[in-house]
Amino acid sequence: MIKKDCNGHQINQWAARKSAHEIFCKICSTTMNVTLKGFQALNQHSNSSKHKEHSKTKLALNQLRLSTATTSDDQPLEATVKSTLKLFNPNDCAKRAELIWVMKMVTSNFSASSCTDIASIFN
Repeated sequence: MIKKDCNGHQINQWAARKSAHEIFCKICSTTMNVTLKGFQALNQHSNSSKHKEHSKTKLALNQLRLSTATTSDDQPLEATVKSTLKLFNPNDCAKRAELIWVMKMVTSNFSASSCTDIASIFN
């Protein structure tokens, strides 16, 4: 579900498939039947006032997100799995990448004109 809804958000950010006929909205905590209308049902739901209001905060770039990382020990007798939860902000990740690049420019004595077309990488 890479398509975008009428608000400009990717549908896979807020929708999860429950079954072949039902989609769950993570923002509104509702289930919708898409058997008859398909993508149009998703667009209608994303156009509702409740969904629009909640998506402003829940899908904002400054909203913290949870990510998980799983590691396993390769012990022959006991295989243990460790899971780590991390909070991250997508907006902070971009700023961090930009700062690292600026520090690289300074330490490597890059000229400012040599990096004029680099901005598209950080978007």
